[in-house]
Formats: sequence, C-alpha cells, structure tokens
Amino acid sequence: MSTIFPDNGHRILNNRAWINKALHLRLDKKVKEKQISKQISIPRTTLQSLFRRFARSGLNWPVPGHLSPEQLERLLYPGKSQQYEPVPAREIPEKRRRPNFSTEFKLHLVELSMQPDTNVARLAREHGINDNLLFN
Repeated sequence: MSTIFPDNGHRILNNRAWINKALHLRLDKKVKEKQISKQISIPRTTLQSLFRRFARSGLNWPVPGHLSPEQLERLLYPGKSQQYEPVPAREIPEKRRRPNFSTEFKLHLVELSMQPDTNVARLAREHGINDNLLFN
C-alpha cells in the first residue's frame, strides 16, 4: 500500500510507513484524527484502530529508533502476515435456470385446474410446480 501526502513536497510512504507519520502527527503535534486522515489519506477508522493498538502495545513514543516500519507493523498487527496468499478460487455451482414448461403442459394443468372440486395447490404439488405459479 502506498500513500502520498504533502510533507516537504510530496513523498511516497511504502507499506506501513504511514504508521510512524500518523503516530507522529497524533502524539507529537496533537493533530486531530480527522485532519490526520485527510493529510495522509487513511480512513479514520483505520487510524482509530492504530491508536488503540499502539496504546495496548505498551510501546513508548517515540518508538525506539531500531524499529523499522515493518517491525512496528508486526508488533501492532501480530496476526497479519507479510506474505499475502491468494484466496483459493471456489467452484461456483452452475446457476439454476427457471424451468420452461411446454405450452401443452401448461394447457393441460389449466384444464385440470378448471375441473369442479379441484384443489389447485394439490394439483401444483403433484406436478412439481409452485402453487402460485398455477394460480397465476
């Protein structure tokens, strides 16, 4: 993920280097989340999550200089793998098509349904179609 934000001209932050920038703006400069979100083009909910994770991590600000952005990311997002594996493709079942009943079949059912004392719902079930279809 690359993020572009204005800071001494335009710089590009690769991977999770935006984490340091967001923490710097929030903890050193006391910038509000909304302004940080606009400045570095990161959703506010992502920033809120970052700040919660940082608070729970027990790390002090500023983080030790020996921590790279990747190491900081692994500390804050421990379950996230650096190697992204593609999700295996699922087999998509063939879409069921609506049945096309022949005109003869339809006329036959209509004739049967017009007989006196005929239960249309039962007639539909006996022929494997929906009751409403035959009523309509």
